[in-house]
Amino acid sequence: MSLKKNGIQNDNELSEETKNFLNDFSSNVWQSRIGVSYTLNKINPENKIENFWLNSNTSINVTNNWKLNYNARFNLIDNNIVRHNLTLYREIDCWELFVDWTPNGYARGLYFRLNLKSDMLQDLKVEQKTGIYTTRPSF
Repeated sequence: MSLKKNGIQNDNELSEETKNFLNDFSSNVWQSRIGVSYTLNKINPENKIENFWLNSNTSINVTNNWKLNYNARFNLIDNNIVRHNLTLYREIDCWELFVDWTPNGYARGLYFRLNLKSDMLQDLKVEQKTGIYTTRPSF
């Protein structure tokens, strides 16, 4: 009799590195959070505002230097995505690369930054902003 675990017929099909990756949760390779939020605003009784949201966040450390993050907010009353974004971060020696893409919603746009990590030289950077990112200060 053979047991099928995670779609893999036999543990011998996996390298030691892959087995360690799948079984070692102490390295915080990934993290996921889910939250629910409900608000009801009755300041104007003729126009009550009700929000019921599901928030999710997933972070993955692809390698020691590559980090990927996905955030989403779902409106459970209207059954639609309010906002979602994908963030990529990479350390490159003394440099940092940061890309944040929000495809839709109120914060739609792209933010790209490549900068030195040094506090003294933090203003030495390459930046590109589109959408809402062009109207708010750099972070």
